[in-house]
Amino acid sequence: MKRVTVFCGSSEGNEEIYWRTATLLGETLAQQNIELVYGGAKAGLPGGFGILDEVFEMLTGAQLGLHKKRFYFLKNYDSKTIS
Repeated sequence: MKRVTVFCGSSEGNEEIYWRTATLLGETLAQQNIELVYGGAKAGLPGGFGILDEVFEMLTGAQLGLHKKRFYFLKNYDSKTIS
């Protein structure tokens, strides 16, 4: 895997877990030389309905044969998920 795209909320939210999770994900990707692309759909972190719109757009693109990218939906990410 060379690149990962992350959908997430536009604010840190009310719970520290979201900030800590995003930080851990970024650090893990950097350690493994995986590029982080903002605004695509390979990983999804909690956010709003706009994220669902983006996810369904990517799923539809895959269904129509426009791309063959893998999807991962993460909740409470830990560094072992990507290793």
